[in-house]
Amino acid sequence: MSGYSLDLRQRVLAAVARGMPRQEIVVTFALSIGTLKRWLAKERTGSDLRPKSPPGRLPIITPDQHATLEAQLHAHTDVTLAEHAALWNAAHATTLSQWTLGRAIRRLGWTRKKKTLAASERDATKQEQFRARIAERAASDFVIVDEMGSNLNLTPRYACAPRGERAKGSVPRNTPANTTLIAAMSLGGMGAAMVLLATPVYLKKYRCHVIITAQTFCFPMRKIDYV
Repeated sequence: MSGYSLDLRQRVLAAVARGMPRQEIVVTFALSIGTLKRWLAKERTGSDLRPKSPPGRLPIITPDQHATLEAQLHAHTDVTLAEHAALWNAAHATTLSQWTLGRAIRRLGWTRKKKTLAASERDATKQEQFRARIAERAASDFVIVDEMGSNLNLTPRYACAPRGERAKGSVPRNTPANTTLIAAMSLGGMGAAMVLLATPVYLKKYRCHVIITAQTFCFPMRKIDYV
C-alpha cells in the first residue's frame, strides 16, 4: 500500500497552522491522530515529508540495465518472452524466468502486439530520391498505371437466422478465375483500361499502342518509363 501523498501531508499541516482543531482534521482528512503527530514532529525537526518507498526486494534488472534490455528488444522485436529470457540469460549469466523478464519489459512500456507488415523490397532511400525527382514535374505530366483483382465467388460473411439455427449460404465449389482490371489515371480522368480474366500479368505480354507526348507513365514496383 502506498503512503499518503506529499500534497495531502502539506494540506493537513497547513490546516493545523490555520488553527483547525486536531480532532476535526482527523475526521476531515480520514487520518489517525498518531499519523498527524508524526507529521507535526517531522515539520518541527525539518525532516522530509515525502512518503518513503515501501520495503521489498531490489529489482533483478536494475535501472542501469534498462538501456541494455531496450537494445535487445529493438534487435529482436518478434521473438517470444521465453526466447528473450534465453537471450538475456546467455548474455548476463543469469537464470531469469520469462515472467520476470516480462515484467521488466512492461515497465519499459513495451507490449506484444500484432505486426504492421510492409513490403521487404521497399527502399526508403530510393523513395526519397523518387519524391525529389517528381517534385520538379507538374502533376499533369504523370499517368499512373495500376491493376486490381477481384473474384466473383464473394458472399456476405454474416446473415440472419432464427435463434439456435445456423445461417447458411453457398459459394461456387469451383472457384472461377480472378478478374483483373488494368487502367491508367491522370488529372484528365481515367484513361485506357483493360479487363483480363486471369491473375495479374506483366504488361509486356500485351502489345499496347499509346500516343501521348511528354508524359511519364508510372508502373507500381517497376521502373519508370518516359514516353
